[in-house]
Amino acid sequence: MSEWKLRVVSLLPAATDSVSALGMTSVLAARTHECDAPGTESVPVCTEPKLGPAAGGSAESAMSQAEVHMAISTLRASAAWQLAFLPPLPPPRVTSPAVSGSDSAAAGGAGAGGAGAGGGAGAGGSDSAPASPRASNPSFDLLLEWFLSPYRVDVSMLKRLRPDVILTQLQEEPEVLSKEDVQNVLSHVLGSRIRIVHLDPPSLVEAINDVRRIGTALGQSQHAESTVKDLMQRIQTVRGMCAGRPRKKVVCIQWLDPIFLAGAWVPDLVRLAGGVGSESSRMVQEGELQDLVRSADAVIFAVCGCDLPTSIATVKREAVQKWQMFRNGAAAAATGGAGGAGGGIATVATAAAHKQLPNLPAMAVVEAAKLFSRPGPSLVESLEVLAEILHPETQRFGHRHRCWSELGAPVVL
Repeated sequence: MSEWKLRVVSLLPAATDSVSALGMTSVLAARTHECDAPGTESVPVCTEPKLGPAAGGSAESAMSQAEVHMAISTLRASAAWQLAFLPPLPPPRVTSPAVSGSDSAAAGGAGAGGAGAGGGAGAGGSDSAPASPRASNPSFDLLLEWFLSPYRVDVSMLKRLRPDVILTQLQEEPEVLSKEDVQNVLSHVLGSRIRIVHLDPPSLVEAINDVRRIGTALGQSQHAESTVKDLMQRIQTVRGMCAGRPRKKVVCIQWLDPIFLAGAWVPDLVRLAGGVGSESSRMVQEGELQDLVRSADAVIFAVCGCDLPTSIATVKREAVQKWQMFRNGAAAAATGGAGGAGGGIATVATAAAHKQLPNLPAMAVVEAAKLFSRPGPSLVESLEVLAEILHPETQRFGHRHRCWSELGAPVVL
C-alpha cells in the first residue's frame, strides 16, 4: 500500500508565503503564477490573470488604471450574467462537521481533525485514496475557473491533482452566488474530500492569524505558533522604534483611476509606523484627494498588484496624463501660489528632491505585489518600509530602493 502524502494547492501568493515560512513547500502540488516564495520555483502553476495569460507579462501591464478597472467591472458583470444560465447547483453533500472560522470541509473534509481526511499531517489518518473526479457539467467547471480564486484557475489540472487542501479566497456574486455555492460545486466536480481554507483577512491581526489557520490545515500548529511569535516580535520592534515620535499624516493610495485609498490591513500598518490616515478603503474624488494631499506629511502609492518598477512607471504615466492637480494643489500649498502647468506628480517630486519646494509632502512608491497587496508574513516587511518612509532619520531596515523609492529616485532590482 503506497504511503499517503498531503497534497496542497495554494491559490493565493500570501498563502504560499505562509506555507514557505512554515517550511512546508514540499506539500505544494500547485500554486499561482504570482507565487514567488523560496522553494516554490518548481511547483506547477495552475492559474493565470483573469484579464489575460501570464506569459510575457500580463494584459494588465499594458493597460491604464482606468482600463483595468473597466475591464474588471465588465468581467464581473459578464460573469454575473452567465451565472443566470447555470443549471441548478448541486445540493451540499453530507459532510462531517466543518471546522470553525472560515475553514470548511467540502465533501466531508478534514473537519477539526487536521490537514485533510487522509490524515497524514492531521489527526486520525487514513491510507484510502480520494474519490475520482466526476464527469461534471462544463458550466460548473467554468464557475470554478472564475470563482474559486481571484485568479483564473486551471480546473482540469485540479482534477488531475485531486488535492486534499486548497488555500484560497473564494469569490462570490451578491444575491447570485455565495462562497458556499462555490464549495458545493468544487466537491461535486472533484469528487474528493477537500479542505478549503478561505482567506480574506480584514486587518493585520487577522492576516497574521491566517498563518495559524494555514498551519493547522497542514498539521503544523506548533510551528505556526512559533512563526507568529517571530512575526509579532518584529512588529513590536518597529512599533517601539516609532513610539514617541511626531505622528505623520499619511495618504496611502492603492488605485489611481478611479482613485482609491488603501484599506484593510494598511491603516493598521500606518498606525504602527507612527502615522495617521484613512481607516478604510474608499473611492475619493480628485477635489477631496487634493485637500488630503495639501495637509499630508506623506503620500504613499501602493498600487494594487504592481511591483516597484511597474508602480513607478504607472504613477508617472497617470500623473502626466491625469493628475495635474498635484502640481496645482500640492505645489500651490507649498509655495503659497496658484501652481501652474507642469509634469504632474513626477515634476513635483523632482522639485522637492532638489529642495525647490521644501514643504511638499514626502512622496514615495512602494512594492505592492510582494508586500502591501499580499496579506501574509510579508506585511511585517511592509511595516518596516513605512517606518523607513515616515521616520528616515532613525529607521534603517535596508528596504529603500529595493522595496520602496521616492519618485524620481533610482530603483535597485
